[in-house]
Amino acid sequence: MTTSALYDALQLAALQPEHLISRRYTLLEHIGEGGFGVVWQARDERLEREVAIKFLQREDAQQTWREASILRRLSMEAGARLLDEGVYKGWPFMVMEHIAGSAFPGTGTQEPALVIERAISLLEELARLHAAGIVHADLKPTNALVEHATGRVVLLDFGLSRLMTPNRHHHLQREGTPRYMAPEQLRAMPTSPSSDLYAVGVMLHEALSGSPPHSSDSLTALMRARLMQPAPSLRSKVPGCPAHLAALVDDLLERDPRLRPESAEDAVARLRDHSAPQADGLPTQAHLDTQQALRIFARTGSIDLGVHSKEDARSVIRGFLSTLKPAPALRHLGAGTTPFESLLEAMGLYPDPEQGASALADTLTQAMRQAHEQGEVFVCEHPDEMDVWSERLLEQLRTQVSVVRARLGKADVSLQPLSPAELATFFQGPQAGFHLPEDAAHELYLRTGGWPERLEGELEAWRAPALGV
Repeated sequence: MTTSALYDALQLAALQPEHLISRRYTLLEHIGEGGFGVVWQARDERLEREVAIKFLQREDAQQTWREASILRRLSMEAGARLLDEGVYKGWPFMVMEHIAGSAFPGTGTQEPALVIERAISLLEELARLHAAGIVHADLKPTNALVEHATGRVVLLDFGLSRLMTPNRHHHLQREGTPRYMAPEQLRAMPTSPSSDLYAVGVMLHEALSGSPPHSSDSLTALMRARLMQPAPSLRSKVPGCPAHLAALVDDLLERDPRLRPESAEDAVARLRDHSAPQADGLPTQAHLDTQQALRIFARTGSIDLGVHSKEDARSVIRGFLSTLKPAPALRHLGAGTTPFESLLEAMGLYPDPEQGASALADTLTQAMRQAHEQGEVFVCEHPDEMDVWSERLLEQLRTQVSVVRARLGKADVSLQPLSPAELATFFQGPQAGFHLPEDAAHELYLRTGGWPERLEGELEAWRAPALGV
């Protein structure tokens, strides 16, 4: 902290109740502070209402006007409303509506039903923010207040927020709160609305399990864990958590932004519909039994799954992985152009740039074998986008590690889920639980995604109540 910033901090700390700001706002109570400055609850004497005033240090004036600009852009769309702005004794300040609330998920219980209700409110608020072309970039419980009177979630503190420009993202230079930052933010890489969704995943994981997905004693250890280790499955910590909620939280915490839900609206839809993670996006061609694929995978530890198009790759792979019990830890192989880029990224390795290809291959081989011993599976949706060095090494080690790949051409087996129309054939004849076969088939599709390995248990669960057993 510079000398002037320290002086500012001391002066701001000297503010007292009953101070009159700009001949209009009477300070009532100090309600927050941070590296930016302080926040006071105050009374607007002109309009006779309570407000919140955020004072920033003089050195942060630019941040104040940027945040004010974003709040003006949002207007009534999302977040606490900006009511006024100005300068008091050299300190820039903003006046916002005062939200009487508690940090997300609010006071009270960790009951999943209540967390789901508040998560929907948070994600709807976030969807409005993103629709306005803004990435929040510093989501955390204290910046998402649950209003006491209504239960709605209101976003606060847009000091690190950025406007999105078409086809571009912003480098945030590792700004934010590390505990809630996405891996790409920790790397000071381009961020997007998906980075906000990751923060929501951390918040939900905490709310439901009582602890963050990655915890450590130091910032360095936290960054290493988040960059190199997949987040633990929520159900591994909270076995009773509803499956659809746990699946969403796990997806929000994917290290690769491309594997997270496509948008806040998509996440809301999954919570509202209680649907399987990829139900809406699954192909609807005729089904081929998954038993053959499971036998191949059990025998060799690897499998190439045939798909009809690149767009089908994710849903087909996820459908197959959902049949594996227990669910394995995954390492996703993405695109690459430089030597071993795809594998290095998946393994979270950042070797010496001077290290030769042969040495890199040896390092990766050892790391991949260790990952295999720990039960991890390598997943590749688009093998043709990998760098050739990674592709060759993966092929060499195919019998020594577990690999699941999607292939447009030659493959071990082709998998497609059943469509709702095909599921209707399970319900010919009188039904006790549903009036129409189509209704039952639609519900079954939502619960299973059409994947045969999920059908048997679900149908058995329906059959007993329907027969009065």
